[in-house]
Amino acid sequence: MAKSFQFTFKNLKFPVRLPAESVGIDERVLASFAPFNNWVREIEQSVASTSGYKLRGVDIQSVDYFGSRIGFLKFRADLVHPNGHALPGVTVLRGGSVAMLVVIRDTDSPAANNGTPKEYIVLTDQPRVPLGRASYLEIPAGMIDEQPGADQASIFVGAAARELQEEVGISITRPDELVDLTHTVAHAPDGVHLSPGLLDEAIKIYLHTTALPASKIAELQGQLRSRVEESGENEVITLRIVPLEQALLSGLTDAKSILALSLYTQYKTAP
Repeated sequence: MAKSFQFTFKNLKFPVRLPAESVGIDERVLASFAPFNNWVREIEQSVASTSGYKLRGVDIQSVDYFGSRIGFLKFRADLVHPNGHALPGVTVLRGGSVAMLVVIRDTDSPAANNGTPKEYIVLTDQPRVPLGRASYLEIPAGMIDEQPGADQASIFVGAAARELQEEVGISITRPDELVDLTHTVAHAPDGVHLSPGLLDEAIKIYLHTTALPASKIAELQGQLRSRVEESGENEVITLRIVPLEQALLSGLTDAKSILALSLYTQYKTAP
C-alpha cells in the first residue's frame, strides 16, 4: 500500500504520496534535497502571491540516486488553476548545472590574420543516450551538487572549474579566470532554463579564454578523456577543437552551446 506524509514549508502544507514500491524517500530525505526545497519555495511564493492557485499534493514516481544522494526526482504535482482545472504537473528535479565556453587564441596566428589572433572553441563529442546518439557535440558541462543554505555562487564557480579540469584538462586558480556570461550579458544571475516544461534545471554559462601556440592546440584535438561518475556510470569524451567562425557549421544542435556562442558574440561587441 502506498505511503504518504505531510510536507510543510512556511504556510504551505501538502501531502507527499509515495509509490507502493520503496524508493527510499521520507520527509527527512526530501527536505535534504536542495532542488526540492527550491521548488517548494517557488511554489509557496506563487501560491501566496496569486489568488486561487492551490497545491493539493505531490505524487513521487521515481528516484535515481548518485551514490547515497538523490540525483533525479520525478513526480507529478497536483497544482490547480483558479479555473478549477489541474495544470500539467509532471516534473523532474535535478538542480542546477554549469557549462563552459572555452575560447583558445592561437598565439602563432596574429601576423597572418591582420593582427587578430585566430580563435578556437573546445567541444566535447560524447554519446547521449536520451537522444539515441553515439556521438553528440556540445560545450563542456556538468551538474552541480546543491546543498541547502550553501553559497550558490561559490558552488557554481567551483563546479565550472572542476568540469574544465576533468573534461578539458585546463586548471584555473582564480575565480576571475571565469566570466559568467549568463549574468554579465543575459542579466540572468541565477542561470537560464532550457526545458521549463519538465525540468527545474537552470544552467549558468561561463567563459574561459586562454592563449596557446598552434602546436598545443593541435595536441588537444581528438584527446580521449573518461571518468567514472558518482552514479557508477562511465563517461567517455573526445575533444574537438573547432575554429570559432565555423562552430555553427560543425553540426551543433545543442541549445546551451548555441546560446553560449551568441552570448560570447554580444560580450565581445559590448561597449
